Amino acid sequence: MSGMFGFLRILRGVGRLSAAASLLLIPPLLTRAGAAEAFDYARYQAADLDALARRKPPLGLGVDVPAMQSVRLDVTLASPATSCPTKVLKWAMRTSGIAKDAIQSTPIGHCIKVISAKGRSYSIFIQDALADSLAKEVPPAGKLTLYGSLVYFAQRGPGIVVNEFSAQPATTPQPHSGIDLTATRKK
Repeated sequence: MSGMFGFLRILRGVGRLSAAASLLLIPPLLTRAGAAEAFDYARYQAADLDALARRKPPLGLGVDVPAMQSVRLDVTLASPATSCPTKVLKWAMRTSGIAKDAIQSTPIGHCIKVISAKGRSYSIFIQDALADSLAKEVPPAGKLTLYGSLVYFAQRGPGIVVNEFSAQPATTPQPHSGIDLTATRKK
């Protein structure tokens, strides 16, 4: 899907409108499910949430926005999704190179609380499209694997957005309707 955004970006002048209109005639390219490739679970590298949380911004203030990483975390759900502020997250997503169109078309307004392997509690952002599925499939204190985009580091812990999850760690994940934000980076 990032190829399509790159294509639209290079169009110039009057041709932009007619080219965009002609793209509407190609529905498979524009369907979100038709970001049609299957979710790429292999892209996500195992990570230790406690180790990620140890990294702090250089001066201890604000956030540090590194190159975005795809991380896989095995955690315990402490509490289901609740609304949370996302202004810093969305700024960091733009700064990290996620296409503006992808940020605007992927609603993120909720966070979940998770418990790490060492028993520490962290708040993690979750795409709104996944919040209901998570609530139905994973009870509080349930184990799960999160597939997320590590967007920033802050004093309170890492800024991670859940792109997908699996209620059964180490088994085949069931597909949900999240978007792989790492794949939407501008090239």
